[in-house]
Amino acid sequence: AGARYLLISSEVLPFAVDQDTGTITTKAVLDAETRNKYTFTRQLEMKNSGSTCSQTVNVLVEDVNDETPKFVKDEFVASIRENEPASESERHFVTKVHAVDKDSGAYGRVQYSLVSDHGVFVIDSETGAITVTRPLDREQTPEYVLQVLARDSDPLKPRNSKG
Repeated sequence: AGARYLLISSEVLPFAVDQDTGTITTKAVLDAETRNKYTFTRQLEMKNSGSTCSQTVNVLVEDVNDETPKFVKDEFVASIRENEPASESERHFVTKVHAVDKDSGAYGRVQYSLVSDHGVFVIDSETGAITVTRPLDREQTPEYVLQVLARDSDPLKPRNSKG
């Protein structure tokens, strides 16, 4: 008990140090989207002599998949002219949907798919661009409602939302 550990920082830290062992623990939940790095000093103070020994500590907060992709708009509306030339090889662009995931890396990379399949529309899984693969006939079907799934790229437990 002739020495004690302290944390030195100009800001309030979400960490605590055991004064006897120097073990650093968290006092609060860390979130990589809020802050992904902390730098502070762990200091060993010898009580008898008053001498100190300091060590810089860098804590890197790793991201976890805790955010769900969110569409930038509640609804995407588009129109296309009737009988617009289109085929499987010459698709006609309709609209592009976009969702954002605040996570980083694969956790934040959004992929798109169509939930409702009318056999006419195709979505690019990477860009969210929606195209038609054949001409549309307004008299036959005046309106289509598509539902799109936005999913992050977590290989184990992907998070998703529909729009």
